[in-house]
Amino acid sequence: MSPKEGTLPLFPLPQIVILPGTVMPLHFFEPRYLQMVEDLLKEPRPQSFVMARLLAKDDMDYYLNPAFVRVGCEVGILQHRQNDNGTHDVMVVGTRRVLLDEGEGNDRLLYRTVSVTPLPYPEDHPEINAWLLENIEVCGQKLNRLQAMRDLSERLENGTLSARHVLNIITQFTVSDPGVLQDLLESDNPERQWGLVKAWAQN
Repeated sequence: MSPKEGTLPLFPLPQIVILPGTVMPLHFFEPRYLQMVEDLLKEPRPQSFVMARLLAKDDMDYYLNPAFVRVGCEVGILQHRQNDNGTHDVMVVGTRRVLLDEGEGNDRLLYRTVSVTPLPYPEDHPEINAWLLENIEVCGQKLNRLQAMRDLSERLENGTLSARHVLNIITQFTVSDPGVLQDLLESDNPERQWGLVKAWAQN
């Protein structure tokens, strides 16, 4: 049976973070996560699980179900391919921040599950939308993704994408420190990301 309603599979890793609105490729080869992907593919869409950073002390601790950071990101499966050797390649997109609590396991499940509570962002600063629309070309040129940034600008302007998601996408490309990204994932201060992007765009 799949995880009971109200829980999601957990895919924890020592040094990885994904923010809402960003896309990431994943390669699954461990038996527990092969089982997780196969269970998810049996479910009707949306097929989602949670990614969170482990608080593992060393490599061995990783296999002993250590504690995880209480704030993670729910992700949805965009693309999937099963390889000839039985492994799975999956493309996921971050959908929302969630507060995590350990779920209930059972004898069949090799992977862990968590109960999730959505963590909505606070209201964005009123100047963020205007600043992003004004500086989207600069961001696109610095990222060498001008057309992609123009597409984001159009979606921001017509209201199909929020400033929060645009900031998450830009931040994912501009910040390489996993600790900073994790801090941003957990933060309820919308000006923190905006400040990072502004400083980067002005340099």
